[in-house]
Amino acid sequence: MKIPLDMLFNYHDKIAKIYKEVPVCEKDPCLVYSSIYKVDSVLELKAGFCDKYNIKEGDSLEFSQNIKNKIINLPEN
Repeated sequence: MKIPLDMLFNYHDKIAKIYKEVPVCEKDPCLVYSSIYKVDSVLELKAGFCDKYNIKEGDSLEFSQNIKNKIINLPEN
């Protein structure tokens, strides 16, 4: 990525782990971010988003049906 990020690690529509203000990787090897908790998705947002909107671990996520449909129809790698 070319911009710093807030990374939300999620499981069953709940935020399990947040990394705030993750810096841009300038050279390899880049730092790997993970969670000790089981996760099924990671949401990357512009750095500062979590603080601006008071998002914290344990909060629930709700995606619109339109977003869910797009996720379902993504091709698998």
